[in-house]
Amino acid sequence: MRNSISFVAAIVGGAACCWAVFAQEAADATKFESVEELIVRYRTDRDALAKFYGWSVLSESHRKRMEDFYSAWEASLGEVDYAALSSAGEVDYQLIKHRLEYRRKSLATNWKKLQGVSELVAFKDGVLGLYEASRKREKMVARDAAEQLAMITKAVENLKGKVSIEEGDDKLLTNPVLALRAQKVVGEVSRRLDSWYRFYAGFDPEFSWWAKQAHGELKTSLDAYEKHLGELVTGSKDGSEAPLVGDPIGAEALEDDLALEMLGQRAPHAHGTL
Repeated sequence: MRNSISFVAAIVGGAACCWAVFAQEAADATKFESVEELIVRYRTDRDALAKFYGWSVLSESHRKRMEDFYSAWEASLGEVDYAALSSAGEVDYQLIKHRLEYRRKSLATNWKKLQGVSELVAFKDGVLGLYEASRKREKMVARDAAEQLAMITKAVENLKGKVSIEEGDDKLLTNPVLALRAQKVVGEVSRRLDSWYRFYAGFDPEFSWWAKQAHGELKTSLDAYEKHLGELVTGSKDGSEAPLVGDPIGAEALEDDLALEMLGQRAPHAHGTL
């Protein structure tokens, strides 16, 4: 096994297109001749899940699936006979081990942040339910789908009229940081709505007849709500540049990022530093 720090960085950090619908469960680590092969399998399974769900974790089912995925791979990695590895294998092992731990912790951190804007994107599960059902090839009833789109549209419009950074009667109070976070979620939900619609449109005439208008109306509402959230961030409606508003990652996430880089740690083998 060659010394492959750059290989691991490319494999673990990169994104590749995989056409599998579901990733298999974590592989038996003892069946691979090298940690490098194990990393390739990990990448394939991870990308298959991203192909199914999308990269951003927005639904509870996606969160649970990724939590199980990382935990299973950590357990599988624990089966590797570390003492039998070459120096290069030890490097690969330590890097993938740290990456898995980081991914699992980041999943929890990002989910907590998403929960912080749950009221601002309360409609998202309706869209994500349609999207994930299409990925599972579940039966879709066009009329029911159109009615669901109409209900989601009403929910979006209701939020648009309520969300504000200023107190008032029947207002849902927020702040620029949370508005910025919610704006990103709305954009991703809108993209998954489009993906769901494209999956059926043009192939199912009944779907096109029932859902075309409802989809268009929901897209318009989502775009308007996303713009409204942006205006709460900028504090204006004239299209001026946004102020420097960021979404702090927090001390715990910062510690996770530093741990991933293994700053100040000794090399995982005895022949130099990482």
